Amino acid sequence: MNIMTYVNNVGTMTSNKYVGERIHIIPLGHEYDRAIAPFTNLKAERAYVLSVPVNSELNPDMLKKQNHFTKKVITELERAGIKAIDQRVNLFDINETLKAISILIVNEKKKGNDVLVNMSACGRKTSFAAVMAAMVHKVGVYYVSANNYVADNNGDQYYEHGLSIVEDFNRPIELLSPFKIMLPKYESQIILKELYEQNEKKLSLLEIIKKLGSDKNSVEGFENCPSIIKDTKITDRMGYRSLLNKVNRNFLSELLENNYIERKKSGREYYIKLTESGETIACVSGLLEVTSSSPNRIK
Repeated sequence: MNIMTYVNNVGTMTSNKYVGERIHIIPLGHEYDRAIAPFTNLKAERAYVLSVPVNSELNPDMLKKQNHFTKKVITELERAGIKAIDQRVNLFDINETLKAISILIVNEKKKGNDVLVNMSACGRKTSFAAVMAAMVHKVGVYYVSANNYVADNNGDQYYEHGLSIVEDFNRPIELLSPFKIMLPKYESQIILKELYEQNEKKLSLLEIIKKLGSDKNSVEGFENCPSIIKDTKITDRMGYRSLLNKVNRNFLSELLENNYIERKKSGREYYIKLTESGETIACVSGLLEVTSSSPNRIK
């Protein structure tokens, strides 16, 4: 069965009804046609254009070319009456890309907006992150096929079309058939987020319980944590044991089973350490802020 579904009708792009706006997320490399072509049939109110920061430590010529395409795409979207948001992200880092796309999807869905993700206007690593984030958060992700590719990366065709040439902007785009990528339960996602934010990606069991009961997280069932743990001292051992059992049974067992965390021992103490798989899930949860964004914008 073909994983792609051809789409040239806005109403069939996604199955979920929405009452807000239609939003596109476009991780952008050296492309123009593949970024702009979908808007011929898939109208939108807003589009996030994700590209590397203006001050990135990249090859100056490559950065100059990227800035050319970012400005060109944003200018055309604005000309078409679509509000374009210039968002800067380290697209060469999969985790940063996952964080950036996921938090945008989560925030827009909370507003009742319909979100579509373009996987075809960027490099392979970025495309992987775009697909994963879209599938996890159950939004549409589409691919724009090219008719041809430019032969000279410094010629007029390149600066007009980008690396890929789409001859007919009315041709159907391709919507990936959705497949299910399950996130762990919300409380477990909080644990992954908290682990990710630590320098060594690890926490003791006591620290995990404290973070679940913090004002920032306020996980149900952990409201009495401040009266059980004062600073690093356990003042109510029965209460602490109850919370520890709840953490192990309800959250950590799930994360261990999926290889998102490891249980380690240091002396007499156990601690929980995030695995590489766990880092990926933390980044795609939509709970983490992007750390590599730059306030720089193309002038």
